[in-house]
Amino acid sequence: MEDGRLHLTRRFRGLTLEQATGYLEGLGGERTEDDPIEGDDWQAHLSTRIVPVGPSVRLTELTVTWTGSADSSSGSS
Repeated sequence: MEDGRLHLTRRFRGLTLEQATGYLEGLGGERTEDDPIEGDDWQAHLSTRIVPVGPSVRLTELTVTWTGSADSSSGSS
């Protein structure tokens, strides 16, 4: 928690940018012209990178950085 705002960063493998965007839109978020997806008193920034998981296997890792009021996180796990 910083300045009364909750900041969370999570990384996922096996989840596409489109799937994450669809999920966040389903939670009431809207895609903006800039990077973030914005909802009621929250926003999420999405980014991807390719990471090695073995000597010859690479996966896309999706990073979600979510910022919102502590109240907007109630009900989420």
